[in-house]
Amino acid sequence: MGEKERIAAVIVTYNRKELLGPCLDSVLSQTMPLDSIVVIDNASTDGTPDFLRDAGYLGKKAVDYARMLKNIGGAGGFYEGTKRAYESGFDWFWLMDDDAIADRRCLENMINNGRSAGAMVLSPLVVDKDGKNLLSFDVYDKNRGKLLKNAGDAEGSGKIFETTAVSFNGILINRAVAAKIGFPRKEFFIWSDDVEYSLRIVKNGFKINVVPQSIFYHPRFMNRYKKIMGGIFGSMLVGSELYFYCRQRNYAVIMMEYKGFLATACFMAKEAIKIFFYSLQERNFAFLKLALFAFYHAIGKRFGYEQKFLKP
Repeated sequence: MGEKERIAAVIVTYNRKELLGPCLDSVLSQTMPLDSIVVIDNASTDGTPDFLRDAGYLGKKAVDYARMLKNIGGAGGFYEGTKRAYESGFDWFWLMDDDAIADRRCLENMINNGRSAGAMVLSPLVVDKDGKNLLSFDVYDKNRGKLLKNAGDAEGSGKIFETTAVSFNGILINRAVAAKIGFPRKEFFIWSDDVEYSLRIVKNGFKINVVPQSIFYHPRFMNRYKKIMGGIFGSMLVGSELYFYCRQRNYAVIMMEYKGFLATACFMAKEAIKIFFYSLQERNFAFLKLALFAFYHAIGKRFGYEQKFLKP
């Protein structure tokens, strides 16, 4: 990591201007100033362009605002943003959602600790935005063979540790990685694009390293799960039809591409059973039907059905 290397943040936003402002403020106030902040707006309809202009963000030299002609989803946004930063010649891409807030020393700590390790992919410790000391996403410390759930769990992990997968919340990627493996998969639209990209990173011989001293805040992901039959059949992330469909389809695609036929068949069967009992619990079988559609589309690598769930 040389001194002349340039870093660009990539923020994807859609109809969340009230969250985008604090996110931008946290990035603009980093102790290690960024060379560019690429904001991909997925055709927001809540007045995001006016907000950015009136708040003075568009007048800042570092802010590179790009408004898409239509909503291309989080995956499409990260594809476009990373591609834009790559083609502009930046050396590092710092990816994040618009509902995140980075600690002031987040980037500096990642760079300083990553420099000594010669790391090409780095991630901060992503902590619950509500300040409960819980991690927003559980993270696996490969060095210790331990799944971390609380910020305190990382105290024994040292200055940097290797993991298997991270989210697009604070991940810092070297351009050499993108040059070899490409950009996030835009056809995923939303959900699991970060899981697939993590697997692609590792498959191509790169390591993903987490810097515990680098703190990044995001709403806790695990709070969105709902128990099935009181927890007898585990829990399931449901959400909207759009989120549910994309999650099932994209996970199935990932299983086929990285785990093989048998593992994919087991995954689909297990998910179908869970969704069946969830449907009984809710007395609504719409999600079971949707899951079957998702699996069918995954097998045929058919993308685009998610457009059915988008508002005109």
